[in-house]
Amino acid sequence: MTRVDSDSKNIDFVQFNRKNISSIRVLMRKDSVAAELFMFLTQWMDRSNCVSCSQKLLQEVLGKSRTTVYNAINNLKDAGLLMVAKQGTANVYILNPQVVWSTWNTNKKYCEFEGTILLSKEENKDIEAKLKNMRVNTVAMKH
Repeated sequence: MTRVDSDSKNIDFVQFNRKNISSIRVLMRKDSVAAELFMFLTQWMDRSNCVSCSQKLLQEVLGKSRTTVYNAINNLKDAGLLMVAKQGTANVYILNPQVVWSTWNTNKKYCEFEGTILLSKEENKDIEAKLKNMRVNTVAMKH
């Protein structure tokens, strides 16, 4: 087994396949919202190229309507840059690992789906306050 020095690891990086950069450039010219969405998902994807979030969050991030975000997602799917899986009412966005990835090239064949989950403040207005005030109830934990 080869030991990899931590200084030689690529930490917090994203790689693009040169063969597919021209497709991304075309997308940037034709649909700037889809290009911005692609880069947002690339920024937040995990090692398995996944991000789970609602369309509402994407609308907030992009400052665009539901229809515009929906169209951008479809354009990314049609361009072969993105797949969408359902997780209840949320979507799991899977970026094409032949285009972009953030793990070792030898791991691209694995698909763990342990993805990053992004929550919208608008959809979860009370969660931050609840987390701040959350206390462990030791009485309830006693048997």
